[in-house]
Amino acid sequence: MMKTLLFLAVFLALSLQPLALHSADLASLQDSFANIASSAKPAVVHITTVHEEVVRLPQFFFGDPEDFFQEFFEGRPREAPKVQRFRTQGSGSGFIFDPAGFVLTNEHVVRGADDIHVILTLPTGKEKTYAAKVIGKDPYLDLAVVKLQAGAPFPYIALGDSDQVRV
Repeated sequence: MMKTLLFLAVFLALSLQPLALHSADLASLQDSFANIASSAKPAVVHITTVHEEVVRLPQFFFGDPEDFFQEFFEGRPREAPKVQRFRTQGSGSGFIFDPAGFVLTNEHVVRGADDIHVILTLPTGKEKTYAAKVIGKDPYLDLAVVKLQAGAPFPYIALGDSDQVRV
């Protein structure tokens, strides 16, 4: 029993040793991550969308019975079919990948959107909103490209070359 516990303790100590990082390594890793995040942050955007749908309200087979009797007995013409407007709002995120204002986001964020706005946080902390429109989308990959409707050069994150990635 004692030999088994000793073996287990030694085995765990030896197997977990490669996972132990020195505090200097942890600080370096944290600094690297913070540097990447701070350099990418200006190009990360918030996207808001609005989709408006017009739905005809259901009617009886021959229309509303009350309308039928009023038309028949009072000579009043029938009203036009009633419609209801529904507004659906959505939001998501993305990033600018070209200084001309092209944004990469998910397709489900912009699917069916009638109105798209992209909110960019300036280095001062203030937010600036730009109208945008969908340039292209692929529902199977769930990717979409949106173009900001403004002429200014924007901060961007350059897309990488997958052949050059080190893993």
